[in-house]
Amino acid sequence: PNLPLFSYTKALLLDGEYSDIFEKAAFKKVLLCHLEDFWMLITSDGTASLPESFKVPLSRKMKKLIEDCVPLIGKNCDLLLGEWKKVISSLSNSSSNVQPSMKVVDHLGYGTDENGGDLIEADWFRHFPQDLIFENVVEAFLLFKKLSQTRNTTEPSHQ
Repeated sequence: PNLPLFSYTKALLLDGEYSDIFEKAAFKKVLLCHLEDFWMLITSDGTASLPESFKVPLSRKMKKLIEDCVPLIGKNCDLLLGEWKKVISSLSNSSSNVQPSMKVVDHLGYGTDENGGDLIEADWFRHFPQDLIFENVVEAFLLFKKLSQTRNTTEPSHQ
C-alpha cells in the first residue's frame, strides 16, 4: 500500500505490540545519521558501494555513444535500466568474477526483455554500446539514467 513511512512506522512500532520495546530503544539509540543512512539505502541506485575500478569516467567517444543510443532504445529505456541495475547489484557480490575489462553487453544481454527473451535478441538492444566495459559501468549507467529521465519528461504525452 501507499502508506507514508512515518504512518507505517508509527502504526507498527509506536502504537503496535512493539511500542514498549521500540520507544525505549529508538529514543536511546536512533540518531539522525541512522535515518540518513536508511534514506540513502532506499533511494540509492546501488552504485555507492562498488569498487572504484567500476567507476572510471567515460571517454568522450563512449559518452557520445550513450547519448546517441537513448533515443534509439526509446520506450525500452526503463526496462534496460532495470536489467542494468541488476547487473550492477551483482557486482557487489563477493562471488562476482566480473573484471573491469569485460564488456557490459556480454552480461547485460542475458537480462530479460519485455517478451521474456534475452535482451541480446531484442532488436532495440543492438543500439546499446557494444564496447562499453565494466570499468565505466557506473558512469555509463548514471548518464543513461539521466538522459532517459530527461527524455521521458520532454516527450509529448500520447493521450
